[in-house]
Amino acid sequence: MFLTGLKRGAVALSIATVLANTALAIAAEQSITPMAGTECEAMARKISQAVGIKLSTKVGGPDFVADFLPGVHGNACLMSGRASGLKANFAEVQDKLRAVLSGWTPLNEFAADSPTKTIQGFAQGTQRIVFDLDNQPPPGICQNIVISACKVPSRRWTWTVKVVAFSISS
Repeated sequence: MFLTGLKRGAVALSIATVLANTALAIAAEQSITPMAGTECEAMARKISQAVGIKLSTKVGGPDFVADFLPGVHGNACLMSGRASGLKANFAEVQDKLRAVLSGWTPLNEFAADSPTKTIQGFAQGTQRIVFDLDNQPPPGICQNIVISACKVPSRRWTWTVKVVAFSISS
């Protein structure tokens, strides 16, 4: 329990550090619009095929990305999915996600990592895509130990992917 809280604290500290050092080109009170519906669905299919986690799509507020964009208004394309049974390790799934976005430019202002969670952002023109990849051991297992010491096979872990896609209005 202590280490789980410590891990969450480390992620929060990483996000806070990113926010404190961000020179983001989105001014307060700027608007965002969702990625077009057909593009959003196509991106969700690409990510689903790459990582093996089926993603659903909807339009809504910027979700976890709002922490990185204080004062921004509007909606975004939201993709999300959860799965278990993946045989890949965390780095492999993360690399597959990045490969889907290989034509996009990485954004350091949307980057935060912990051993079982990463947030990464990418740009292409005025469009932005930010993903949040998380994996957790089964509830009640591997508590109070360093996560690297957890010997539960990755196929038993729960994987969650959230993706937020939007365009910046000028």
